[in-house]
Amino acid sequence: MFDGATGAVKMREPSHSSATCSEYPSVADIDNDGHAEIIYTSSAYSGGETGVTAIMDADESWMPGRPVWNQHAYSITNVDDLGAIPAKPDVNWDSFNNFRSGDSTVNEGGLLTDAVPIIHDVCNDECGDGHLYVTVGVGNQGLADMPEGVAISIYSLGELVETQYTDEVLSPGEGSEGMVFDLDPEMLGSSITVKADEDAAGSMLGECNEDNNSEKIEKGLCN
Repeated sequence: MFDGATGAVKMREPSHSSATCSEYPSVADIDNDGHAEIIYTSSAYSGGETGVTAIMDADESWMPGRPVWNQHAYSITNVDDLGAIPAKPDVNWDSFNNFRSGDSTVNEGGLLTDAVPIIHDVCNDECGDGHLYVTVGVGNQGLADMPEGVAISIYSLGELVETQYTDEVLSPGEGSEGMVFDLDPEMLGSSITVKADEDAAGSMLGECNEDNNSEKIEKGLCN
């Protein structure tokens, strides 16, 4: 596996071996978690590894992929997501400019969404009664619709404090309604961090930019 920008080797599997020397890895979302996996086969020819191996990212940061890779001469247009083969498939390279290659954005029509946190309000009027009210939402800065159920979470002192979820589909350029978090000031540090598309299980979206999901709040807190 190579870094796309630099060509640096990011991972090498030295124990893989093959008697045919002609197969190649497939890339598909085999567990339906919204992130692609790499699948390859091995036979005991020049090494001891055998069977089918699937590689996935422990941080679940890989881009989405289709759930199917059906044959050696695979192309995107020659099979649908349920494995059906069209009688007259579209010419793949006219739409995707590739062959024997997946497309990480094909399920989004070639476009990706981009979740960002929106800080609506921080109200410290009731800090003395043990309440800090923070109103936040999720914005979509991408080019594809964002599904409902996207997490917006509050972190402080390195720990997850609370998570809420959007209940509407957001078109590109739209933002969700504000969600009110009633926080206990005694459980917070000198700042809080708002994170879009992240909860205790990780993230759910394949985004065009994963570096803009956090916003720190340091002013207006109770301390």
